[in-house]
Amino acid sequence: MKSRRTTESTASPPTASASAMGMNSGAGNGAAQDALKKRMGGGTWTVAAGDTLSRIASRRYGNAALWETIRDSNPDRVQDGGRLIYVGTELDIPEVDVPQPAAGVSGAAGTSGAAAAPPVAVDPIGECPAQLPDARVTAFGTFEVYPDDYEGLLPRSHDGVQMVRQARFLELEIEAETATVNPDIDALAEDMSFATPETVVIAGEQVRVASKAEAQHVAQMFKEIKEVYGIHVDSQAGVDAVKARYDKVPATEIEKLRTKEWEYKEVLALHSALGHFAPLLDTQVNRGVRSVSKVHQSINENEADGHVDRKTMGEYFGNTDNVSIFTAGTESTTDFEDNQTQLEATAIHELAHGLMEKEVTGYWQATGYWKNATTPVKDVRNAEEPLTTYGHTNASEDLSEATMFYFTAPDTLSYSCPLRYAYIDRVVTGWSKQPDAR
Repeated sequence: MKSRRTTESTASPPTASASAMGMNSGAGNGAAQDALKKRMGGGTWTVAAGDTLSRIASRRYGNAALWETIRDSNPDRVQDGGRLIYVGTELDIPEVDVPQPAAGVSGAAGTSGAAAAPPVAVDPIGECPAQLPDARVTAFGTFEVYPDDYEGLLPRSHDGVQMVRQARFLELEIEAETATVNPDIDALAEDMSFATPETVVIAGEQVRVASKAEAQHVAQMFKEIKEVYGIHVDSQAGVDAVKARYDKVPATEIEKLRTKEWEYKEVLALHSALGHFAPLLDTQVNRGVRSVSKVHQSINENEADGHVDRKTMGEYFGNTDNVSIFTAGTESTTDFEDNQTQLEATAIHELAHGLMEKEVTGYWQATGYWKNATTPVKDVRNAEEPLTTYGHTNASEDLSEATMFYFTAPDTLSYSCPLRYAYIDRVVTGWSKQPDAR
């Protein structure tokens, strides 16, 4: 069975009905009161320099006094009762019903209607400006360092700038004292910055980077992937895996297979994806993924007329425990508008094939759509359908797709497929209880 994602693997979550969203057409005082309120907010807000919780509330709700709503919805990302938020933090903005002025009421002088209400006083706590993390440029990388008591998810690393907590920074500082010098990176100028990324060799892999900071970050991520997760970054292993799976394809097509240089953003996505599965990964135990690769193209099918495929974004090869990422996914936004999220999602999907395959039977039994691992039940009308079109392929692909959304867009999965969300949530929660969980 092939386990691949293509650029045609699009999401198709069910459309919510009016009743499901809490809407109705009833009249009366309740309806009249609701008419004076507007549903506002939703989504996220990335904190920028100069932001305060009250300013964010004013932008998203039109009412600065609602800053506490944002604080209370982000207990792990807002510190000290609201006094401390960090630039780069992504805050959840809950939807709330915000009272609106009644029709005909105006605050402008000389117009009919009631006078404008005086400005609402905002607690000084809500006016505390966002703080910048401690910036560190070192011989072993460029960092933004957050305090250890910062409990929320750190902002996504970018452009070679690594987001770490103080304890992790100190660990890296100690490691750097005894680390082997990488001549390819060491030869780069400190202020190196390319208008167009250039290719350097890092840990035997070709990687396109735009700065020395990015090269240093890639080296650190490759090191962690090997030493922490027990996985080798080996692109030739991916080429070999494709050749082994597609042994009926003409030699002229097989000869076209080749490794491809990694993009910095792809390594970043892979590293983030592996982090989701951290409790399942161990340097001493084979958990289903032993190598990861960047390969130019795969093959469309194992037949005499098979040929190189320009649509496959990722593929899992169970015979060699390899996950390969292909060029077709480099700029893809097949499932997500944000390319970086799409790259991480593709990696999660393929890793799930290797790391969660033992859950497939329990998954299809719990979610009700599948009669067995490959066949849907006879009447699917009352069953919870897979979230995506590609998820309808079989139960294994369904599980990998759902896992992909669980980690990248959990609200979408929990709303559209609550049974799938609940099952995966039980599994993931159980990981942390394993004796060897990292």
